[in-house]
Amino acid sequence: MKVKITYTPEQENAAQATLDALRAMYPAARVHESAKKAGVSAVFLTVTKPEKPHNTK
Repeated sequence: MKVKITYTPEQENAAQATLDALRAMYPAARVHESAKKAGVSAVFLTVTKPEKPHNTK
């Protein structure tokens, strides 16, 4: 499963809260961020099978 959260600076707190909730549900998920373009940021969360977890920070 892949989840993409796209947000503006005004939505950053809500985006972080959403990401925190997803990380709590899927602790082995991989997360990375894209560069800001035109004031819009994106965070990607990839959930893997439990038997094949990604290395996480």
